[in-house]
Amino acid sequence: MQQTNIPHVFVLYDGVENSVFESQVVEPLKAESRTFPHKKIYLISFEHRPQQIQLILPFCTVLLLKKYPFLGRLSLILAIRALRKIVKQLPPFSLTARGPIAGYISVEAAKKTVCANMIIQARGLLTEEYRYTHVEKKGIKKLIHTIRARWYQQLEHSAYKPISDNYHITIQAVSSALRNYLIAVFHVNPKRITVAHHDVPQSITQEQKKIWRTATRALLNINENAFVYCYNGSAKKWQCPEQTITFFKKKSTIHKDAILLIITHERTLFEQLIKKHVINSSSYRIVSVPHEEIFSVLAAADCGIILREPHILNWISRPTKVLEYQALDLEIIHNNTIALLSPNYQSNNPAINAESKFESEPPRTA
Repeated sequence: MQQTNIPHVFVLYDGVENSVFESQVVEPLKAESRTFPHKKIYLISFEHRPQQIQLILPFCTVLLLKKYPFLGRLSLILAIRALRKIVKQLPPFSLTARGPIAGYISVEAAKKTVCANMIIQARGLLTEEYRYTHVEKKGIKKLIHTIRARWYQQLEHSAYKPISDNYHITIQAVSSALRNYLIAVFHVNPKRITVAHHDVPQSITQEQKKIWRTATRALLNINENAFVYCYNGSAKKWQCPEQTITFFKKKSTIHKDAILLIITHERTLFEQLIKKHVINSSSYRIVSVPHEEIFSVLAAADCGIILREPHILNWISRPTKVLEYQALDLEIIHNNTIALLSPNYQSNNPAINAESKFESEPPRTA
């Protein structure tokens, strides 16, 4: 737990242009600033082109450092030196590192400083994610990515290795499933690993939800009696956008008043999928909204769809979209590939197991 009376340094390696930067980085830091208005907060992000990024956050000091190509742990020496130069000038401070690369850099940079405590946020599995992204590579490219995967694996072990030996370092896993995985695979001391709750969105009241529902449906020309399925996300393959479209098409043949509400910044790709599967133009809406307006648009839906491929990356994940659906108490249609939505992990979750054939249907509420 971060101390309240000392500066807080937040180190980021996946970039300020990451799709979850607003919800998973900015919002928690903003909330911390509101709670402790006199606390000094530093956001330090490693970027490929820091000089091209303009980022001003009134509640904290933003420092953008150069990110170099990853070629194993030795390639992070310059990043370690740059971060150490900054933190050595600080009085006793707490530090949060997002992910194992930021964690490794921070652990090394904080040596011989007055760092009081450190949290390494485990948001997923770095090596598995890299392997998944490059699984289709062939020939020499496959060999190169195999070598890089080993480098990432070595780094993950190095980032989590100090946990049992260094009293002031804690790992904060994004889900119970990830916590169990890190304990089993990385042999992390169970007493040194917690599950994150600070960045979970607050529940929306039924009164506010009703106001937003009425206003958004009117704005999008959706009948109040229509049953609205919602997909909130991008068109990336691992998010199963095409499976979502085919699932809705099947449901729309049964329920003629069904509407698919797609919240995304990748309109063109979804329009191509909709055209491919011949979805009636009156049966869907595609909207793009800034993060601060996401809940008002989601309120128009009756249920949220989140389908994923059966893979360890998805099983241990805690998708931001799930948290947003839950904040509005939406029913969730899923295919049992995320532990967070599995009855074995959370028996009181309002999620609906759509199973592999997607045959389940959320109850039609009055």
